[in-house]
Amino acid sequence: MERTDRNLAAIHLNVSSKPFTEMPMQINPGTRLQELGKEFSKARRLFRRLGVEIDLQSERTVSEACELAGISIKDFARTLIAMTPEKGTTATIEDWAVAPLQDLISYIQDRHHVYTRQELIRLGRLLEEAVNGHSEQHPELLQIRSHFHHLREDLLQHLDAEDRVIFPSILNNATTGTSPVFTTLDDLYHMALKEHEAAEELFQNIGILTRNFALPLGAAPVIRSLYLGLRDLEEDLFMHIYLENHVLFPRTVQAPGNA
Repeated sequence: MERTDRNLAAIHLNVSSKPFTEMPMQINPGTRLQELGKEFSKARRLFRRLGVEIDLQSERTVSEACELAGISIKDFARTLIAMTPEKGTTATIEDWAVAPLQDLISYIQDRHHVYTRQELIRLGRLLEEAVNGHSEQHPELLQIRSHFHHLREDLLQHLDAEDRVIFPSILNNATTGTSPVFTTLDDLYHMALKEHEAAEELFQNIGILTRNFALPLGAAPVIRSLYLGLRDLEEDLFMHIYLENHVLFPRTVQAPGNA
């Protein structure tokens, strides 16, 4: 199996059968990764699965990044399109960029906060079961547990801060032009960015230990469920962070009351 096939198989995605020329969204091989990430939020996740960090290599072109990842531009485009909902099936990044702040915040809370809290509980139980039953054969589980405990503690505190303090301050600023908790919403923005970076770093450590969530040969069902759950939580967290870092917070710091 060629390297491209191995990489795509590891992504666990259903690749679209549409010819590259018939795809509804064209991808220019010369597009910089920074611009691609703005147009297709899921490009960040896809390239990361292939070992390319858009944020660290933002000046690379799509062509260069695909070559580095060992995947053809055609296969990358097909996979990205398969990850991207058809127009009108769900709200896009562009839709949230103009939607009322209350709607955007409600979506983040209902879609991402609820899911994250539920998965942190479920995955914590799976992880304990995996460690208790399989840590001798897979000692990396002990390190994964340590990073996961830090991740869970940090994320739960962060979600509570957003729900109780940050989001109410954003909405208050939007309606009254004042922010009663923070000196300016820039303070909020930078604090949240640091917490997002910390969560991403912890997930990077877990990704290294799991080899990008590649299932060990003959993995027990509990390990399989754990790895796939961690992978899905990471994907959801990336979209969650993207919506806040690149849509919600930029709109907030530009609001009249925060000038």
